Amino acid sequence: MHDVFLFNVGSAVPRTYIFSNTDEMVMEEDITGHAEIARQRLRETGLDAETAEDLVRLEEFFGTGHVNHIKEEGEKYWSIVKKTWKRVRNDGS
Repeated sequence: MHDVFLFNVGSAVPRTYIFSNTDEMVMEEDITGHAEIARQRLRETGLDAETAEDLVRLEEFFGTGHVNHIKEEGEKYWSIVKKTWKRVRNDGS
């Protein structure tokens, strides 16, 4: 079994957790807690804390309900998605 926070070849996967302070289905602390687990797992592979922090980003929306970020703030949402994909492809930060 391989860790969901790593590719099966052992390289780290950049990821972004998008959440809202008003989501009634998924609590903010659950998202931030999951992100911290991801960072911890990356540190356990030998990465320093700064690199782990950079690989696991949090993006908070304000006032948007569950999965409504794109509806309420589409430009911000897609900008975050594009930046994350660029990081995954290693051609941008």
